[in-house]
Amino acid sequence: MIINFPDIFSRNKPILFFFIKLITICLFLFLIQKILFVNPSARLWFVNSELIYFIMKGIALSCKFFLNLFGYNASVYYSYHFSVDHGLFVIHIPPDNGIYIGIQCLAIGLCSVFVALIVSFNGKTLNKIFFIAAGTLLIQFINILRFCYLVVASRSLSEKEGRESVQMMQKLIENHHNIFNLIVYVVILLLFVLYVKYFSDFKKRAIGDKAIK
Repeated sequence: MIINFPDIFSRNKPILFFFIKLITICLFLFLIQKILFVNPSARLWFVNSELIYFIMKGIALSCKFFLNLFGYNASVYYSYHFSVDHGLFVIHIPPDNGIYIGIQCLAIGLCSVFVALIVSFNGKTLNKIFFIAAGTLLIQFINILRFCYLVVASRSLSEKEGRESVQMMQKLIENHHNIFNLIVYVVILLLFVLYVKYFSDFKKRAIGDKAIK
């Protein structure tokens, strides 16, 4: 049996190009991450940039809005922490100390994965821009709900005394990150399937191939 590689390549060209573009974009994003976080000066500039401040503030104020909407007297404040060399927003329900929001909490990596998938797949530019904006807002909305849950959980545990409450809070902080990532990865997969089915050129090409046959 002779394998016809040109024919295989021709029939699967869109998928092969998708993976080539996806790998290229991921390598580019990885390089940018290395430049920003390995170089101390670049990292200091990035974590204290207006963009990061704006994103953190937006998440913090949105979280406060939803908590107050459900009857919690939440408040937000901003302070510079020398231990991490950048400012942090704190969401809390007094008298609890609350939850800190730093650059690690902005779901930048997850949003980057989503953007890379959409940009790599064939489709109209306007469709990609719309879908990336909508998907990123959805991911951040899930992120905001995560912080709302953590703030309420922190407030509930602060009312308890003893070593057990401290251990429960530590366990909650350790476990919630993995659960959040899992949920968002599932959402990203579903969004990607939705994009491929309804917004990309894949469906049109498949219909065209059937018509030719």
